[in-house]
Amino acid sequence: MKLNFFFLILIIPLFFSGCFFKDKNKEIDISQAEQISSIEKWAVVTDSYVALKADAGNSGTIISHARKGDIFQIKGNKIVSTEKNKNDIWYKLENGWLPEKSIRIFSNKLQAEFFSNK
Repeated sequence: MKLNFFFLILIIPLFFSGCFFKDKNKEIDISQAEQISSIEKWAVVTDSYVALKADAGNSGTIISHARKGDIFQIKGNKIVSTEKNKNDIWYKLENGWLPEKSIRIFSNKLQAEFFSNK
């Protein structure tokens, strides 16, 4: 009986210490949260050197260039019919348009950065 009473005296303070001795000033770091979103998509250039076009399609004017591993946020997309009755998907990036075959698409910026190793 004395042994049970002894353990009870030890356990009760430990049980209630979790309720009273909490650090109230803990901060939560959410700086990485803005890079995780289900709405926006990110693209990583997979070709060595690509030309970004002013308009979707091969006939567009070149307005910029990108290299393998460059990361861009996708602003939109467009299906373009080619001469061979084939449909190509072009993606509007921050600096111009690129075809789907030149990029890899990710659901968030962290995945894109990990893939490109930048």
